[in-house]
Amino acid sequence: MANYKKNINQIKVFIDFDGTISINDLTDEIFKQNGEFDYHIKRFLNKEITIFEYWQEFTKILPENLDAYLQNFLANQELDAYFESFITYCSENNIEASIVTDNFDYIINFVWNYYNLPKIKVFSNKLKFDSGWQSLFALANENCGQHSAVCKRNVIINNTTEDDIIVYIGDGFSDYQAAEVSDIIFAKNHLAKFCAENRIPHHNWKTFFDVKRVFEQYVWNSSARKRHQASLHRKWVIEQE
Repeated sequence: MANYKKNINQIKVFIDFDGTISINDLTDEIFKQNGEFDYHIKRFLNKEITIFEYWQEFTKILPENLDAYLQNFLANQELDAYFESFITYCSENNIEASIVTDNFDYIINFVWNYYNLPKIKVFSNKLKFDSGWQSLFALANENCGQHSAVCKRNVIINNTTEDDIIVYIGDGFSDYQAAEVSDIIFAKNHLAKFCAENRIPHHNWKTFFDVKRVFEQYVWNSSARKRHQASLHRKWVIEQE
């Protein structure tokens, strides 16, 4: 039992939001409803604009009364039906879980209140209103690749210790570098393809039912272990900073 408790205390879980917790990418859907999403995403993917410029275009199209808009918008959106059960399991077992997302604090907080979800720590970009919505990138890092304004890799490294076992759950482009420094990875869609192409061990999943089923086995059997290549990559990142 002592080893079981020790193993639990060492696990830290980091979870992407858009396309992972939410069924759709919420920022994509908001952009599609209010602006020229196809035009700007194409420019971003072609490297004609940076991720920061892309998000600035996104914030320009946000309705001034964002609360009223989000209230109506979320009526037609869904979260993974098993996400809350997974978070509750983590909480009941004193396993720290955090959201790390390239979305914005205002939108994430509104979603959390709308669905009355258990409160957990969120690392994200920020929105402020000053004669229109403006984006702030407090967690950016110039060495962290082009796909995410939030440097998810550094968020993970800066909020774990050398002894922690890092679990990452994600689906997209912005999750690539986070996966490289994580020990146990749950991946789908673009992230699963990236992991397969780069020979990064991972669990494929469709819903948090799959995640919870596998994760419970790690916890119950005290079988979570550090991944050697992830440890080396974390060390390399720290040395570069």
